Amino acid sequence: MNLYEIIKYGEEKLVNVDNGINEAKYFAEDLFSLSKIDFINAKDIELTRIQSEKYISAIDKRLQNIPYNYIVGFKEFYGRKFVVDERVLVPRYETEIMIDYLEKHYMNSKPERILDLCTGSGVIGITLNKIFNVKTVISDISKSALEVAKINANNLKANVDILESDLFSNINGKFDLITMNPPYVPEDRKNKLQIEIQKYEPQHAIFAGDDGLYLIKKFIDELDKYTEPNFISIIEIDETQKEKLIDYLKNRTFKFEFIKDFQNLNRFLILKGSEIDVK
Repeated sequence: MNLYEIIKYGEEKLVNVDNGINEAKYFAEDLFSLSKIDFINAKDIELTRIQSEKYISAIDKRLQNIPYNYIVGFKEFYGRKFVVDERVLVPRYETEIMIDYLEKHYMNSKPERILDLCTGSGVIGITLNKIFNVKTVISDISKSALEVAKINANNLKANVDILESDLFSNINGKFDLITMNPPYVPEDRKNKLQIEIQKYEPQHAIFAGDDGLYLIKKFIDELDKYTEPNFISIIEIDETQKEKLIDYLKNRTFKFEFIKDFQNLNRFLILKGSEIDVK
């Protein structure tokens, strides 16, 4: 089969899969490391039997609702390739909003010490380390997730300390920047998630108690002991949790605000120390 034929095969097979037509081309690009010129000359590019079998196998897996990025083995995040598999969640594009916000916040400065909790594959902490080049700790309760984070740190030559920790349980010292993308989806919203998420992505990294706020509340309760006076923290949340979080924070000394995602939904909680003005 040539490249044109194999992509047409993928398009026909994935016609009923969300974004399947595009994924048929993406699979060829990601599995075979092709260029734009290759696609222009697709009818002239013959694939080997091994390449054809690899592509067909990928399509078969996608038809079983296995996430695209688990099949190709990586996900791009903020311009870098991160290894992902069933041990970690697939990073979402919307999470890049966290990085955008922090780059703007530190436009004329930079943090001195970064902590990324619930790091998973390490995308947030490693990305911030590459941007700011400062002392960075990334941690997770999952040993298997940290194995993936270590691979990514090595691949990207990130200077990060990797710790197994249940939130702050094994964390020492204080930080002026703390990020967290925890399990936060309420249990009653499970059926609203895509089938591939429900079936294949690690459930312990998605749900946290009936309302999804168990770990976020625990984080808020312990935050004072691990932050400098001028700290900033950004946490990814579920869009349904804003009012409950406002109520939970009303007697705290933290300043706080919420920022929205690409769908104009409340997606991030920003906590700031007493010495920082809310912009």
